[in-house]
Amino acid sequence: MNRRDFVKSTGAGMALMLSPWPRWTAAAEESGAFEELFLKPPADARPHTWWHWMNGNISSEGITRDLEAMARVGVGGVQVFDVGTGIPKGPVVSLSPEWFALMKHAASEADRLGLSLTLHNCPGWSSTGGPWVTPELAMQQVVWSETFVGGNKALDLDLRSR
Repeated sequence: MNRRDFVKSTGAGMALMLSPWPRWTAAAEESGAFEELFLKPPADARPHTWWHWMNGNISSEGITRDLEAMARVGVGGVQVFDVGTGIPKGPVVSLSPEWFALMKHAASEADRLGLSLTLHNCPGWSSTGGPWVTPELAMQQVVWSETFVGGNKALDLDLRSR
């Protein structure tokens, strides 16, 4: 079985298992419900995406157009990321009254379109901002490496050089 056929068949199966309707039965298979469910999955089985609000460059009209386009192509929901690093500043200040009004509009539009809407926990790319984060602790990165070794042998490995 090639990769595409595998993804197609397992994706349809997972959509059926995770969806509230119809559970797998011989009758569902015979009626074509599997194919229908794969072609038109319920909202909770559709893909979700990040939705970047670019440094205050947002409007109610743009929000509506974005969400309608995402719903039209089958997106099931969005996670709003309010980002600004390296992007020209727009007219809306993050967490201002206008920003909250636009967020309320986005939630209302998402509801109207049957999309879920979630929020990233703070403005920024990596949740690293705030006065409590000192410069020496900012933007840390975890790194790793792998070393495969055979069993039943002594191992002398300096992890600091990895």
